[in-house]
Amino acid sequence: MKVRDLTTVGHAIGILGFQVDGMLVERTTGKDHDEYGIAAFESHRLTFVHNTERGDGGEAGIYIGDTDDAGSKVAHNVSTGWLFGLFYRDARKGVSWANKLTRNCVGAIVMDTGPNGVQTDPETGEQFTNHPAGAWGFVDNSVVRNTRFCPGGDEAPSIGGHGIVVLGADRVAIVKNTIKGNNPPAEGESAFPSSGVTILDGTDVVGSDAPENVLVAKNRFRNDLDIFWDESGSNIRFRNNRCRTSTPEGLCD
Repeated sequence: MKVRDLTTVGHAIGILGFQVDGMLVERTTGKDHDEYGIAAFESHRLTFVHNTERGDGGEAGIYIGDTDDAGSKVAHNVSTGWLFGLFYRDARKGVSWANKLTRNCVGAIVMDTGPNGVQTDPETGEQFTNHPAGAWGFVDNSVVRNTRFCPGGDEAPSIGGHGIVVLGADRVAIVKNTIKGNNPPAEGESAFPSSGVTILDGTDVVGSDAPENVLVAKNRFRNDLDIFWDESGSNIRFRNNRCRTSTPEGLCD
């Protein structure tokens, strides 16, 4: 599946791939979609490059979900005006580099919803596999001024003012990014402290697990709070970042 040089405006989803093995989306422009600008479910070998997704409060500019082997390359995209600029949910294996993520509630998030493994849909009785989210890299992205506020609802808490969020995921590397101006929104308060990088246990929020094997290294920060970590999980490492403020204290040392 290849999509190039296409403009989409005002749909539920601008460009959608479902159970695709090999999906290239290049040089497209999406505006004001209700849910996603570009989305792939249960798909593999994904390449999303040089796209621009401008939202007005939809869920995500670029979404990848429900796969244990996305094999994704997400690079040189612009995603602005969404709940999540980049949203990787219950999906594994990919790298995001040189993207510009700005004016979203959250610049980028890796979210693991639980429980993982083979599950049974309570309504249909059908079985499905819930994959653990992880094995993502974020390198050399510009994650700047994500200060929108997204009010909560029945399924999600209020959130805003976050650069990159790791929620219950494992094997996530956040390296050499510019993460600046991701501060508390004026319109309301996020359920979690707004910060440049936010690392959280997913147990109470989405029913998953504590984060594991997360590396935050060589990033350039300038936010009111550069790093927030709830001190859950194991092997959470902070190395050689240019930052000033953290919770708990000492993560910038």
